[in-house]
Amino acid sequence: MIKSIKYSKLNFLDLFIYILFFATTIFTFSLGELFFYIPKGVDWVTHSKYLGYFEYTSERTHTSYGLIYYFIVSLVSFIRNEAGNSLNTIHFINSNIHTANFIIYCFGILGFYILLKSFSYKKRSILISLSLLNFAMPIFIMRSILKPEIFAFCLFPWIIIGLDKYFKNISIKNFIYLVIPLTVLLTIKGSITGMVIIFLLIRYFKHIRNNFKIHFSCFLILLFCFVLISYETSEVNSYSILEHNLSEEAGKYDNVAPLSFVYKIHKWDFYYNPEYPYHNDSLIGITLIDTFGDYFNIFINYDEHLFIYDIAEKTSDTLSDNSGFIYGKFLINYGSIIFTILFYLLGLFFSFKEKRFLPFYLSPLIGIFVLTLNIFGFPFNHFDPNKGDTMKVNYYSFFIGVSLLFIFVKIFKKINLINILIFCSMFCLFFYSLGFPKIENIQMDDYLKEKIKISSICEITSLFVDVTKASDCNNEIQKHCDYNIYSNEAQNMRNPNNLKLQISKNNPIIFLGEKNEKILVNSYEECVDFLKQKYTPYNPVFNKLRLLPPINMFYLLVTIVYIFYIAKINLIKK
Repeated sequence: MIKSIKYSKLNFLDLFIYILFFATTIFTFSLGELFFYIPKGVDWVTHSKYLGYFEYTSERTHTSYGLIYYFIVSLVSFIRNEAGNSLNTIHFINSNIHTANFIIYCFGILGFYILLKSFSYKKRSILISLSLLNFAMPIFIMRSILKPEIFAFCLFPWIIIGLDKYFKNISIKNFIYLVIPLTVLLTIKGSITGMVIIFLLIRYFKHIRNNFKIHFSCFLILLFCFVLISYETSEVNSYSILEHNLSEEAGKYDNVAPLSFVYKIHKWDFYYNPEYPYHNDSLIGITLIDTFGDYFNIFINYDEHLFIYDIAEKTSDTLSDNSGFIYGKFLINYGSIIFTILFYLLGLFFSFKEKRFLPFYLSPLIGIFVLTLNIFGFPFNHFDPNKGDTMKVNYYSFFIGVSLLFIFVKIFKKINLINILIFCSMFCLFFYSLGFPKIENIQMDDYLKEKIKISSICEITSLFVDVTKASDCNNEIQKHCDYNIYSNEAQNMRNPNNLKLQISKNNPIIFLGEKNEKILVNSYEECVDFLKQKYTPYNPVFNKLRLLPPINMFYLLVTIVYIFYIAKINLIKK
């Protein structure tokens, strides 16, 4: 009887952890999709060039990133083309990027699940760790922008699984299996290339000394594959991954940082001014505030996204010290600093305790090291002394995810009160940082409604919000004719009178006629009539899709096959 009770408790706990994992993964995806406006974000102009290339609006990107990540985003956009129209392009693109990133992220966390299982961690502690990772600010931001670090996060665990197998049973055959996916990882972005190479050298250096001839042969194969795809990609980019187009930045970044940037600390500003721009000349200051926050105010604290609007007043906002300084307004920043210090201290502690996992625990330091080389002019100048934003945490966020996961699985080997407090603290910091709780506002609800209706998980989201019903998700009249044009700009929240702007002569919706001619429709009634007559709303983006160049396409297909093969042999019991 006692054994059966214990068994039922274990089953209930495992079921709860499964639900927690899936719920937090879906919830954070939906949260990012609803509150971010990616096409309005920083660096959109640079990264959207790739989307333009894949929808045939340009022949060159004039940048230096790998093509495959952006092709995946473009492919999702092309597949979901029917969801868009001439009015909701902003939400359409935003939703597609989040959807593509979510798919990529899911393959990444599956890879980390398999990797951690291979290190004999229990399923329960892995799932709790992955649930908590969903609430880590740098990972949430990584999932919610058009930048390729999410792709590095996805591929990284699969590469480690393959390399671990190779070094256990060294043969050229075992290396051939993973050389293409490894090459894809190494050609995502120049800084990622450097970070991953240093990580792999630290982890496998002692193995490389043995069987040197085989390793050298494998290196030559890798080099050949690297050169092959790099050459093809540079033909599209006009730049290699080790170059950077500074022409568009008007010389702002054609500088080298002073040595003091590395060690300078504005200690009192951590209390009085833990915000931008007081730490622009301090690597330590930027890292402490930006790791679990948004120091540069370009992701969460940015008026082009919805997070900063309708924040409810909290009693903590008015807390002050004896001198009258109101420190309550900086509680989120203080929390970020504290969590960052704990994060690096725990990473150092566990790296000494379990030296075989040292590169995993300290991987963010590898990221910082590579970016530090960059600010000192290697391989090219890339430093703005007025901002210091070359050290943005987002550039090595995938390594923060790696380190966090290994720290979390260590902490959550057992579930106790301290662990629960850690989980709750990180959960609270996450939501407070995103501007929650929020006051109820019809204007905000109406803007979110438009984003939910175009979401790839509209039916799921509508179960948990009042502003949309599941029936709205497939209601073409709701999607196209009743569209609120004001929702295209988050900054419209600044004016409470910007409640609803519908189709009119000044803001027509475009339909395609029988001969694919464009027809301007100027009213709700006319729009409904066109839908009833089976006319198709015109979507100006991703009507066609350019395929990847042949070598890139081959590498992508091989990488997909490799991931499914590794997943199959590790998840399906023989």
